[in-house]
Amino acid sequence: MTSLCNEQVFAREEVYFGSARDFNDPFDCHPRLKTKFTGKEISKYSAYLQKKYLGDQPHSGRKQKAAEIKALMKNRRELERRYFERIEDFGLYCLSETCENILMWSHYADNHRGFCLEFGGREPQSSPFQAVLPIKYQEDRPIVDITVTADDEDTPKIVQLGLLTKSLDWKYEKEWRAWDGERPGPRVLKAGSLSAVILGARITPEDREKLFYWVGQHRLPLEIREARLSSDHFRLKIVTCKTA
Repeated sequence: MTSLCNEQVFAREEVYFGSARDFNDPFDCHPRLKTKFTGKEISKYSAYLQKKYLGDQPHSGRKQKAAEIKALMKNRRELERRYFERIEDFGLYCLSETCENILMWSHYADNHRGFCLEFGGREPQSSPFQAVLPIKYQEDRPIVDITVTADDEDTPKIVQLGLLTKSLDWKYEKEWRAWDGERPGPRVLKAGSLSAVILGARITPEDREKLFYWVGQHRLPLEIREARLSSDHFRLKIVTCKTA
């Protein structure tokens, strides 16, 4: 869902992957970080990083790097700073399973005056995004142990804990999250990624006309739907527009 601002969504199927530093939940992408390690854990992690990143570097260089890693592992503040700096450097794109939630329109679509994008591919393997997984909602903040590496076999678990776990308060969003390992910024999706656009219940006549024009400029046909207020319940009804 988005406010009315970016024609490039339709002209080029371009979306913006943002940073966790701009998210509205201060806990988002900020798990508890394990910062107390045994000497064995530090040595094992140091050896892993040396093997992965130093390659054939001379023994003297490896020894110096090992000392730096061990010192870092004992510096809690610096370890946390580096971890969260790296997390906030990921480009992330937030999606939802639903387009009917009233609060979602209020929070992310300019109080129902914006619009919602629908992307093709209902299953992860057919998604237009490189990687997309559901958010896990739970009561307690997850704990990330950065020394759990196992030659990167546990990377999915670390990603789940660090990027894809939120408070139960957000469960109504039914969120999925896309990322590609790159920095925040625009991403051009493959042709046909967009399948429909849904207009907000309070969209102005001027913005409605503007969106119809943008959709008309899109290289492939797009379905246009709109949200309407139910006359009997506190619900939104999503209906197909008869004309564009």
